[in-house]
Amino acid sequence: MGRDTYLRFKQEHCFGVAAGSRCPIALLKPIFPEYCAVGCCQNVIIYDQRTKTEVSHLVGVESEATTLGFDEKSLKMAVGFFDGSLRIFNIPKKIPFPAEITAALTCSNHGSGITSVAFSSDGTRLISGSRDTTIIVWDLVSERGLFRLRGHKNAITRLALIKNDSILISSSKDTLIKFWDLETQHCFHTVVHHKSEVWDFVVTENDSLMLTGSNDSEIRLFKISEQRGGTVEEQTATTEEKPSLDELIKVEPAGSRSKMTRGRVTFMAVDPFVRKYVAICGADSRLELYRINSDEEIERSLKKKRKKLIKKKGVSEEEAAQQVTRSVGDELTLITSDIRASAVIKAVAFEAVTPSTIKMSLLLSNNAFDRATLSLEKGSVSQCEVSTRIAGHRTDVRTVAFSNDTTAIMSASGESLRIWNRSSARLIRQVPCEPAVCSLFLPGDRHVLLGTKSGHLDLFDLGASVRLESQEAHQDAIWAISAFANQKGFASGSSDKSVKFWQFELATENDQKRITFEHKRTLELDEGVLALKISPDMRLVAVALLDNTVKIFFFDTLKFFLSLYGHSLPVLCLDISSDSQLIATGSADKNLKIWGLDFGDCHKSIFAHDDSLTAVAFSPNTHMVFTAGKDGVVKQWDGDSFQLVNTLKGHFGEVWCLTVSNDGKHVVTAGHDRTLRLWVKSQESLVVTEEKEKELEDEYEAEMKKEQLGGAGDEEVTAVVSRSLDTVSETDRVIEALDILRSTKADPSEKHPLLVALGGIPSEEYLLQTLKKVKSSELESCLTLLPYAYALQLLDFLSMLPRMRENEAELLTRIILFLERYVAVLTSNSEASVGRDVKGRVWLGEGRRGEGITTWDDIIEQGIRWEGEREGGGPLSIVRTG
Repeated sequence: MGRDTYLRFKQEHCFGVAAGSRCPIALLKPIFPEYCAVGCCQNVIIYDQRTKTEVSHLVGVESEATTLGFDEKSLKMAVGFFDGSLRIFNIPKKIPFPAEITAALTCSNHGSGITSVAFSSDGTRLISGSRDTTIIVWDLVSERGLFRLRGHKNAITRLALIKNDSILISSSKDTLIKFWDLETQHCFHTVVHHKSEVWDFVVTENDSLMLTGSNDSEIRLFKISEQRGGTVEEQTATTEEKPSLDELIKVEPAGSRSKMTRGRVTFMAVDPFVRKYVAICGADSRLELYRINSDEEIERSLKKKRKKLIKKKGVSEEEAAQQVTRSVGDELTLITSDIRASAVIKAVAFEAVTPSTIKMSLLLSNNAFDRATLSLEKGSVSQCEVSTRIAGHRTDVRTVAFSNDTTAIMSASGESLRIWNRSSARLIRQVPCEPAVCSLFLPGDRHVLLGTKSGHLDLFDLGASVRLESQEAHQDAIWAISAFANQKGFASGSSDKSVKFWQFELATENDQKRITFEHKRTLELDEGVLALKISPDMRLVAVALLDNTVKIFFFDTLKFFLSLYGHSLPVLCLDISSDSQLIATGSADKNLKIWGLDFGDCHKSIFAHDDSLTAVAFSPNTHMVFTAGKDGVVKQWDGDSFQLVNTLKGHFGEVWCLTVSNDGKHVVTAGHDRTLRLWVKSQESLVVTEEKEKELEDEYEAEMKKEQLGGAGDEEVTAVVSRSLDTVSETDRVIEALDILRSTKADPSEKHPLLVALGGIPSEEYLLQTLKKVKSSELESCLTLLPYAYALQLLDFLSMLPRMRENEAELLTRIILFLERYVAVLTSNSEASVGRDVKGRVWLGEGRRGEGITTWDDIIEQGIRWEGEREGGGPLSIVRTG
């Protein structure tokens, strides 16, 4: 490889995470009753709850999944991500599922993380809400955004469609709940009764009652009623002039009641079966379950109370009716508040509801999800059982290590030690342990040594999955363990200001020999030890201390050799190259320093990360250095040229540890998101200058998207337009096709080389193929970027097509009518300049195909249904001149 060329490391596996806490649970009922989908970092994993195994996973983007929704009719799953992108997946109709399911459609029109999605009842439309305060309505058939709704002043928290998808309800952190008329595209009612952020809401049976939860502990009820008799659909169908929804729909407060637990409401869920049970989560591990009573049940209960009052106090029926009135307690009945999980409950999904049993899936904050099973007797809970379904590491992974043969990976956290198969990323062993911060595979790979925060060294037998021995090695936390190159022992460094050297021995126990370790000597220091490394030639010992320095000692005599100073904050990690020539140190001052071990000179100081460095490791037999930091990024550096080779992104949160395999082909990282990520050296070449150019392009695209979203103004409804570098490239290809068309028309005898390479196809056919390759969601954006002259050329070409093929009629009609509006905007007198007057858009229904529509004139003559603008529709009027 050249000096500027390297082999790229790619992520092969992401494992160890069972369930992310940002994304809710989606049950794939009723088609796949045992399957559920859970967001796990950038992917969505589909589990079989019966067998507790992973069935498939949906491939996400380089951002964390924040919300998801499933439509049982169309079998589509929408996944929103933290970067504002939205992916639509088609779930297979039959099992078994493929191991990976890729997105059928990707949209990136939001400026920040998507917080909620809602499908229409027929699955043809999708609504998405974001932290950028906007709501976008998507048409999944044409794969484009229809319009963007603005009105909230803070992040959207929940969306819901009611009244046969004619009304959209949205809640936000701006304390408001808005009701939107999707036909006229405006907000017709705003609920202003909350004094703090509205975190969630649910709508119960018949869309007649709404429950909301905000930053206080109150559950508020609102009645949704239809005025003037009949349903909204009946009234709008029978009257010639459609009344507005603010005249038909009335939203009134119906009281409030306090939760049994303290703190704000974080999540609410209504059962999808009878829509009478509501589960409410708070900021703790308790779940409250309520029942919504029907009007008939409330009236029966009130009659019983009035009869009891008349019998007890002898009052008249009128007095009893005045004293016993309808209250919030009659509407909302608490069933139980004693459902307790092992951690904070983040989301709930109802699995099944019967008169005697309720089953719910609980998503927890500690990388696990449970199942709660409630047995009901006469409306009350007789038994409640909570069982763990699937779990990963419950706390941050603080140490990882490769086995000596690189076939296994060890990870340890605050509660368990786990062994994984490297090739399949499957869990092999799991053993409970104390909070661990460093680890080591012993020779033979049958035993693992852990250094804990309590100062103990714990020895584990992996074959039997038991802890063999625990020695109180230090008086404080053990932050580092380094093995001898001859594999006969190791050294441990602790905050108790000492480094201890240990030797492996054979001990006899129950007439059987097993490995153990004995303390041989101690190096006393003036400061606590944060990192430790023994050089591969076993000549030196490097120790990082709390005084911001690294002290180098001779291994055999433990005499002082060098002091490396220059960091302004403590050194948190270090490593020595395989040839014992270089030492790399990473500090809380965000700098990576590379030193020579001969004289202790600093070869280079690099500002490596945006936050503290947490791990440093040399690749064996090279001077390539891997670093990890609290900024969630892993970077690869060339220790000779000191240039950044590659940036490995994937973690969401601090990266606490990394390790490199003995062959240098694999790197494992782990951190705060409780995931382990395996990076593998591929055969793909990486050119550093190209990587820098790509970073600049990404920054430019991000700025372009930011400017585009920032210039929207205060309009309540705007178009959904997205411009990216891909859109610019697609526009360039259309312009190139138009240039080829013009040149071939000017000189038909000249054959363009590109057309010859494609088999000698006509230039008109090449232009149509280019237009069809443009993404449907980016078509309008691509056409908007066309220069005025090219837009006119394309419009004239499409208008004069002798025949419109059936499978292209919808696409070409959409292009023509958009260009009509676009050109009309660019000219002061559109009818005189262009010869056409277009006031809206055409909808080409499925039923219109094959009805003799072959040319542009046929489209006009057939009278395709016209959809007007918000202020009202009208017939399509196109004036042809010439």
